[in-house]
Amino acid sequence: MAVPILKTLHDWMLAHRDLVPNGSATVKALDYSLKRWVALTRYLDDGAVPIDNNELESQIRLSHSRSGASILVASGLGTS
Repeated sequence: MAVPILKTLHDWMLAHRDLVPNGSATVKALDYSLKRWVALTRYLDDGAVPIDNNELESQIRLSHSRSGASILVASGLGTS
């Protein structure tokens, strides 16, 4: 179901890319997406690839916040 929608989006992005002023935030977003299109749509070909990486990013944030707290406690800065 997603394939025809993404094909339409890709076609639209290609058609409108040259209509947007260079240097604008919109053209930067279009260029970013078009340059990475294969990676952005990889989940369509491999069911094991998640559509987003929210879970991984949450784990990284949690890991970093824990390590940061550990550093503060170990240094004595995290105590009252």
